Amino acid sequence: MVSRETIVVLVSGGVGTALAVGIESAGLLGGWTGLLAFIYLGGFWYALPQLALATTSGDGLSTLRVRLIPVILFFLAIAITLSPLASGRELLGIWGIVAVAIGALVGSAFVRGYREGAGGTGE
Repeated sequence: MVSRETIVVLVSGGVGTALAVGIESAGLLGGWTGLLAFIYLGGFWYALPQLALATTSGDGLSTLRVRLIPVILFFLAIAITLSPLASGRELLGIWGIVAVAIGALVGSAFVRGYREGAGGTGE
């Protein structure tokens, strides 16, 4: 039997594949191959499914799923940076996305710490 996690990942990846094929076939890529590859792999095949599973599943892994997103995006950005795939402006966009993901993680940790310090549950 196919698990719910597999279905979420395949649907998100399928939507990402359809968008990437549509963008490429319409000729809208315009030299942004590296950024599209990063968004396609990191966004549609990893980050979006993990966010969806973190918000809807009750398996106790929600915090781990959300905390791993910036880590995986960071390593994917390093791999794209070391490859000749991306130009300088694409790398700026890629590292900008990674910085936003890390900032969101740090911001959520501050909010969680504030809520726990104020007597809330933090979740």
